[in-house]
Amino acid sequence: MKQLYIIVDCSGSIVMDDTLMAGQINDIVHDLVEAARDSASRIRVIRYQDEAELYWDSAIDSFFYDIGEDRFGGRSNLGKAYELIRSQLDGEGGYIEDCVIALVSDGEASDNYKRQLALLDGDRRAIRTAITLTSEKSATEKHASGDLYAFTRGNADKENFIECTVNALE
Repeated sequence: MKQLYIIVDCSGSIVMDDTLMAGQINDIVHDLVEAARDSASRIRVIRYQDEAELYWDSAIDSFFYDIGEDRFGGRSNLGKAYELIRSQLDGEGGYIEDCVIALVSDGEASDNYKRQLALLDGDRRAIRTAITLTSEKSATEKHASGDLYAFTRGNADKENFIECTVNALE
């Protein structure tokens, strides 16, 4: 069984116009956590904005709580999330090839995340999936080594993203 890291964009662009995208992100993450429970050895949700933090860990808490609207804001520093995953794997003696990394974002990053992605998984040994909530796909396209979905096309892509991510765990 592989570990699942779900990287969640909590930058200000998610709630800039309204909070609809924050709700969509929480729905996607909640559904992915529930679908992956029996397939992943461990599930971690990392939220990022100006910094990255471990938001939820299946080894510590059994129920995933939605990310509150007050937790969204700031810049979209995706590289911080990659850096945090690398730090956790190094600290635990884990291997990137034993991971599936799923990105849930609006597609845009504020930082130069490519360097951190190369340090984390430059050889593309992890399976990386992504879903974007807007038509902007630049960061999610660079992230995905597997499948990239656009939630703008509706729930079918959400379900495909979840199915693809769960299948990658097996």
